[in-house]
Formats: sequence, structure tokens, C-alpha cells
Amino acid sequence: MEGENTKPKILIFGGTGYFGKYMVKASVSSGHKTFVYARPVTKNSRPSKLEIHKEFQGIGVTIIEGELDEHEKIVSILKEVDVVISTVAYPQFLDQLKIVHAIKVAGNIKRFLPSEFGCEEDRVRPLPPFEAYLEKKRIVRRAIEAVEIPYTFVSANCYGAYFVNVLLRPFEPHDDVVVYGNGEAKGTYTFPMHKYMFTP
Repeated sequence: MEGENTKPKILIFGGTGYFGKYMVKASVSSGHKTFVYARPVTKNSRPSKLEIHKEFQGIGVTIIEGELDEHEKIVSILKEVDVVISTVAYPQFLDQLKIVHAIKVAGNIKRFLPSEFGCEEDRVRPLPPFEAYLEKKRIVRRAIEAVEIPYTFVSANCYGAYFVNVLLRPFEPHDDVVVYGNGEAKGTYTFPMHKYMFTP
């Protein structure tokens, strides 16, 4: 197809995870040559992971199996692509520093999107447990800025629908909801079409 070869090639880390699956499919449907860097499949791998690999191969995704500490391997793959997207889960968050280092070494990446997709950690003052979580995200941000690679931080305010079932329990009968804070924040809670949104 004319013009298709000029589209950026995308490499996605964490592409077989909850959020990563959607990112991979969106990349493919947008016409990008898409690569996924994923942990190797073993005989102990979950059946769902095997299904995802099979599905990705069926839509033309190139899967590269490896670990995040395989620096030379990652650098060589990076040299074949233009854009890197990370959707690694929180337990692996600081492992993104290895990706950042490899991107700096490769020297050709036009844009890196780290695994953010949450609240704007440089602008919020959360309670201590969540503050520790956000501090790891800040470490990755500062490392990206320090090595001066092109980047985009995507902050989507924690995807309200992802957390609302846990935090607000809308399907349980109750007369009140506890919302932490000092009482100064103003917001609107809406319940349209079974979608939940908290708008500050």
C-alpha cells in the first residue's frame, strides 16, 4: 500500500500485558510495522500468553523474546525501529531505566513513550503509599530527561474507570463514599452508561 512503508516502525515493551495488548492492536490497525519485546514463552507460561502470541503473529506483529537485562539485544532491535512505547507493569517500572540506556546507545529513536498512563506525578501531592509509587515514576522521568532522548509523557489521570470499582465500589450498596484529601478539591462524579469519571 502506498505510503505504508514511510510510517514509523513501533517497538512495544510489555505488549502482552493488560494495557499493552490494546496498544499493539492500535499500532497494527494504524498501519505501523509493529514489534513486541516480550519475555520468552516457556512450558510454564500461562495459556493466555500463548494465545496472545498466536494472535499477534496472526496480525503481522513481530515478537522478539528476551529479558530487559539483555542490553545488546535490545540495542540491536532499537536500531530497526523509530518509536518505542513501554507499557510495562508497575513491578517492572524501574526496569525501564535499562530501556532508556539502550535508547541512548542506539541513538536513532525518534520518540519514547514510557509507561506512564496515570496521574501527573510532578503535579500531585498524594498520600504516602501512593507517593512512594509515584516516586519511581519520577526517577524514570528524570533519567529520560537527563539523557536527552525525544520523549512524550502520557498522563491520563489514572484511567478513572480502571480504579473506580476498587476505590468507590459503585456496585455495593452504601450511603457514603470516603474520598481522601483536605476537602478543598472540587469535582464531579458522574455515572453515565456504566462509565465512570471523576473530573477535577
